[in-house]
Amino acid sequence: MDNRDTRRGSAWVKALALGMAAVVLVVAVVVLVQERGRGGGNPYETLKGRWVRGEDPYVLEIRSAAADGTLEAGYFNPSPIRVERATASRDGKGETKVFVLLDDPANPGYRGCTYDLVHDPAQDLLIGTYFQAVQGQRYEIAFERMK
Repeated sequence: MDNRDTRRGSAWVKALALGMAAVVLVVAVVVLVQERGRGGGNPYETLKGRWVRGEDPYVLEIRSAAADGTLEAGYFNPSPIRVERATASRDGKGETKVFVLLDDPANPGYRGCTYDLVHDPAQDLLIGTYFQAVQGQRYEIAFERMK
């Protein structure tokens, strides 16, 4: 093999490597653009909005969602009930979970009540359980996003 063949083979390998690098870069840019379109890297942005529980007047309003999972939330039945804490997290399966703790001294029937919810993005529902602390009972519930 003479020098020209070696150079041609070397140039071909370099061109192939450069082409593969370009493909990887294009795929990375496409993924980044898609992620930005879904909330700029904050997986909890999609939770923001007003959610209603069935025909009942119970409304969970998620006003803001930080990337660390901190939620600013309000709860209404139909009057405001104090939200002590609201958080979002991702589990090992990639599901988005929401936890809400109610603690309203003005409404002792709600002290210690909790919602443990999972966001179902296909149906755009928050599905899970409501723990009624005074009665010590759990109820299966679902919140639907208000349009």
